[in-house]
Amino acid sequence: MTRPARRTRLIAIAATLAMTAGLAACAPAGSNDSSQATGEILSVAAPGSSLDGLDPNFSPGAEIDAIRSRQLYDNLTSFDVHNELQYDLATSITSNESGTVWTINLRDGVTFHDGSPFGAKDVAFTIERVTAEDSTANAKSLLTFMPTDGVAIVDELTLTVTLDKPYGPFAELWANTYLPIVPVGFDESKPVGTGPFSFVSFSAGQSSTFARNDAYWGEPAKVDAVKIIDFADDSAAINAVKSGQVDISSSVPLPEVQSLESSGVNILNSPSSLYINLAMNTQVAPFDDARVREALRLVVDRQQIIDSALNGFGVVGNDFIGGTSICVPDLPQRTQDIADAKRLLAASGNEGLQLTLVTTNGAPGMVESAEVFAEQAKAAGIDVDVQNLDVASYLANYLNWPFAVDFFGDTYLQLASRTLLPGGSSVETHWDNEDFQALAEDAFAETDDDARCEIEKQMKEVEYEDGGNIIWGYYNVVNAYSDRVHALEVDITGTAVTRLSSVWLDNGDR
Repeated sequence: MTRPARRTRLIAIAATLAMTAGLAACAPAGSNDSSQATGEILSVAAPGSSLDGLDPNFSPGAEIDAIRSRQLYDNLTSFDVHNELQYDLATSITSNESGTVWTINLRDGVTFHDGSPFGAKDVAFTIERVTAEDSTANAKSLLTFMPTDGVAIVDELTLTVTLDKPYGPFAELWANTYLPIVPVGFDESKPVGTGPFSFVSFSAGQSSTFARNDAYWGEPAKVDAVKIIDFADDSAAINAVKSGQVDISSSVPLPEVQSLESSGVNILNSPSSLYINLAMNTQVAPFDDARVREALRLVVDRQQIIDSALNGFGVVGNDFIGGTSICVPDLPQRTQDIADAKRLLAASGNEGLQLTLVTTNGAPGMVESAEVFAEQAKAAGIDVDVQNLDVASYLANYLNWPFAVDFFGDTYLQLASRTLLPGGSSVETHWDNEDFQALAEDAFAETDDDARCEIEKQMKEVEYEDGGNIIWGYYNVVNAYSDRVHALEVDITGTAVTRLSSVWLDNGDR
């Protein structure tokens, strides 16, 4: 198929969106060959809010932000569906023997959506905007190891980063959701990236539309455009899939999976290392008492939460982050022990404890797990008032809730930087453990993968004993999609619904 010029295609897309309420294009019947663009618009439903944005380095971090970001921007590296590291805008990242000087070689011939060439200056600019003194970027805490004067541009496609001390997982770092590369002078109101789709329109809390980037350096997208639509309610999103209003829903009401499959909705079930945590602010009472934190972990029947809140789509966790398959310490599985929980509460003077637990519909199971936990806590004489807030209200007080539900997923050390170490962008627990911090410093400096893994195991042991999270389980990411959709793959990183450039649609009417 010969693709039309980009400007012509944008006009055609805009006209089609207007005629069909923004959700479908009327393409002539033709080949379903996945190697060809189908002339269709792929529509995706995801939870969103008025806080939605298009700046990949400063986004709130909701799932819908990650979906949009991956269409418009690229990272230096990324993880594929099997969680294997691959090189994207970088072609190699290597260090000297001590791990203190890293050389980043960049891909030649890459252009931004406005036609300007991508190069070392853009990587340097991205690092500078993320690490600036007044920056509020989510990735800022990930780059604290990097001296402000450590970045040097060697030539148009090469730069070096000189560190004060070794940093072993340097190449993996650049795959982080918050570290896509943006051009010098990036303007969120006119977002320009190197990704497989380019910006057409955006309305916070409502929808965004992106057109295929025909000049993309990698495999071109299979559809002409992507429309990402905000849905506040999972059931409404699923109904939109059933009716043909949208092609994919990123969220699925898990108790309804079996009935959805029976009704003809396709389900993608991806095991992952993503977790829903109950975060206790360790700097405020009663969570500043380790005995209370332990008591709350002991009231949890983990399998019951997985069965009730996730409809069985998950595996039991053990109060440390990072998944259940990589660098896992040999620790006894914590199980429900109401008698011991009562003993700890009595010893700490917290019998008859009353708590407020804040949650939101940010990911499947966040609300349901809070409700199940509240029921389980009653057995230990704990009264938990669950407050289910809209996403905007929840984020407005983010990091300040004494007791809240959240969800995360990333490589272990990046998660530790963001959620467990002082200065992290998402340290809801405000945990301050010197032993953990010393181990983390050693882990970041270790360049040998096996040796680093042993240190990570020790870090998880400290989490298990003293941390501020209840990590009751790791959840499968479940997506729903229509029969039109092809090439949506099981993805153990939990990000299948962000990989839209490889998806193709059947031609013809809906």
